[in-house]
Amino acid sequence: MKDFIYPTVIFIVFLYVLAFMLIYTYKTAPTPPTFTNNSTGTVNVKDLQNELTKQLKLN
Repeated sequence: MKDFIYPTVIFIVFLYVLAFMLIYTYKTAPTPPTFTNNSTGTVNVKDLQNELTKQLKLN
């Protein structure tokens, strides 16, 4: 029974710490969402090809 109690207590403490971190992170930092819809429309193949070519030239 002693072997079962220690991992259970550690797991419960881990869950409490995880919940605290999630609540604290999202309550204190009112930032805009990470994935916002900034899309202006559809992308055509020519624009995509030009953008990829520019990125490859930079690297």
